[in-house]
Amino acid sequence: MWKPCLKYLTMLTSVRLALLTIADLQFMFSVIEIPGSRNSHLYRLHQVRFPSIVRQERLLLALIQIPSPNPKQYVRSQGEPTAAQVRIASDAFRLFDNRQLAASEKRFGEAIAAWEKVNRPLDEVASLVKARGNVRVQTDLKKFDGALDDYNLVLRLMEEDGARLPDGTARYSEYPDTFVQRGLAYEGLADWEAAVADYTAAIDLWGGGRGPDTNPYALTFRGNALAFLGRYKQAVEDYEAADNLFTQQRSPDRALDARANRALALYEIGNRHDAVRLMKSVLRRQPGYADLHVAIAADAWGRRDAETAEREWAFACQNTDVGCAKYKSMEWVTGIRRWPPSLSAQLGNFLEKRQ
Repeated sequence: MWKPCLKYLTMLTSVRLALLTIADLQFMFSVIEIPGSRNSHLYRLHQVRFPSIVRQERLLLALIQIPSPNPKQYVRSQGEPTAAQVRIASDAFRLFDNRQLAASEKRFGEAIAAWEKVNRPLDEVASLVKARGNVRVQTDLKKFDGALDDYNLVLRLMEEDGARLPDGTARYSEYPDTFVQRGLAYEGLADWEAAVADYTAAIDLWGGGRGPDTNPYALTFRGNALAFLGRYKQAVEDYEAADNLFTQQRSPDRALDARANRALALYEIGNRHDAVRLMKSVLRRQPGYADLHVAIAADAWGRRDAETAEREWAFACQNTDVGCAKYKSMEWVTGIRRWPPSLSAQLGNFLEKRQ
């Protein structure tokens, strides 16, 4: 059954709610990087939360609880952590909040060892393991293999406790959330098929991926991974579903990001008309979206409309916070931003002619 880890973990820290969910995970690669966003040049996950726990009154522990293992399976003589051991765990969270990731990882390891030494309940230990995984998966640390080990352990404990209902959906939201986090770790290892599988597992646990209980970020992540694999038609479907859910949840900036990604995927499958229409609709709502100004410039150049191409390029360079400097590097466009091939080729031709 569900067992909150309140007694000791509420003593650990008052760090941001986002710490132990996918909310504060930096994006792994360019398909998750959206230059031109109004809030930041990175599509940072400021509000990635399962819809039922968006409310701010929920404590940090509501996001890091792990199901208590079946007491018939695990019998542990529990001890009490000392004040010094509690400080170790608290330091781990504080260091993460200060972006001192290597030190935070080390402290989490010490905290896990301390909790195991005094035989604290496995749900408490698993909460700390999950937190360490979230540190390891950060792009500044890139310890993706270690993150996988942590998430695998947490998922195993959840599954042993019956995290899946008879109808195939999740008993509690932390279960699919951990699949999403492990998917991000697989992205870090460039194992895109495994990432798609984990995102799909999470979406299935939410009931299939189109209802209000689905986290739209998981759909966005899967769309990104599908696009990287060249499965653009499927990516279009995920981006559209994410757009709709973000709109329903009154997250207009994230809806525009999903719409922009859908436009790029549509372009790659040959639906240029709808792709450009979507790009322009996003720009009407967010004029400083540099990525789409450059995309329209590339499209215009491909149609031999040099005037429009130069105008859109100039706007991106001179009138957006992101600017156009990164787009002058095709290595960045294709390898980091990961534009689709056809649009990338047209941008490359445009840049070559301008030089």
